[in-house]
Amino acid sequence: MKTVSPSIRSSVMLFFLLGFILPAQAIQHKLDFETGLGGWSAIKGTS
Repeated sequence: MKTVSPSIRSSVMLFFLLGFILPAQAIQHKLDFETGLGGWSAIKGTS
């Protein structure tokens, strides 16, 4: 059985974490932006 080195395992974990963290930060940024608009929406057709 082939073993995976700890550095490769760490790299894979880092990529997965970045894949979840970065979109979450983008969503939070959009929500903060829309909150500052005072009732206006950044997406056309939504309120």
